[in-house]
Amino acid sequence: MLFTIKGKEGEYIVKNESSILQYKVNENGEQTGESILHIITDSIENQEDRSEIAKKIEERNLI
Repeated sequence: MLFTIKGKEGEYIVKNESSILQYKVNENGEQTGESILHIITDSIENQEDRSEIAKKIEERNLI
């Protein structure tokens, strides 16, 4: 099950706990063209984004 979360540091597309694609956004909320593939939530730099994504993954039983 795929879902999207908009966070402080970008937009995250989550497939499961080891496949999280982050699209970086600028101060206007526009994508910068930079993206990062996270294989663990701990690699997400922004603490609020990391916590929110970990919570949503757990809620959706994608662990």
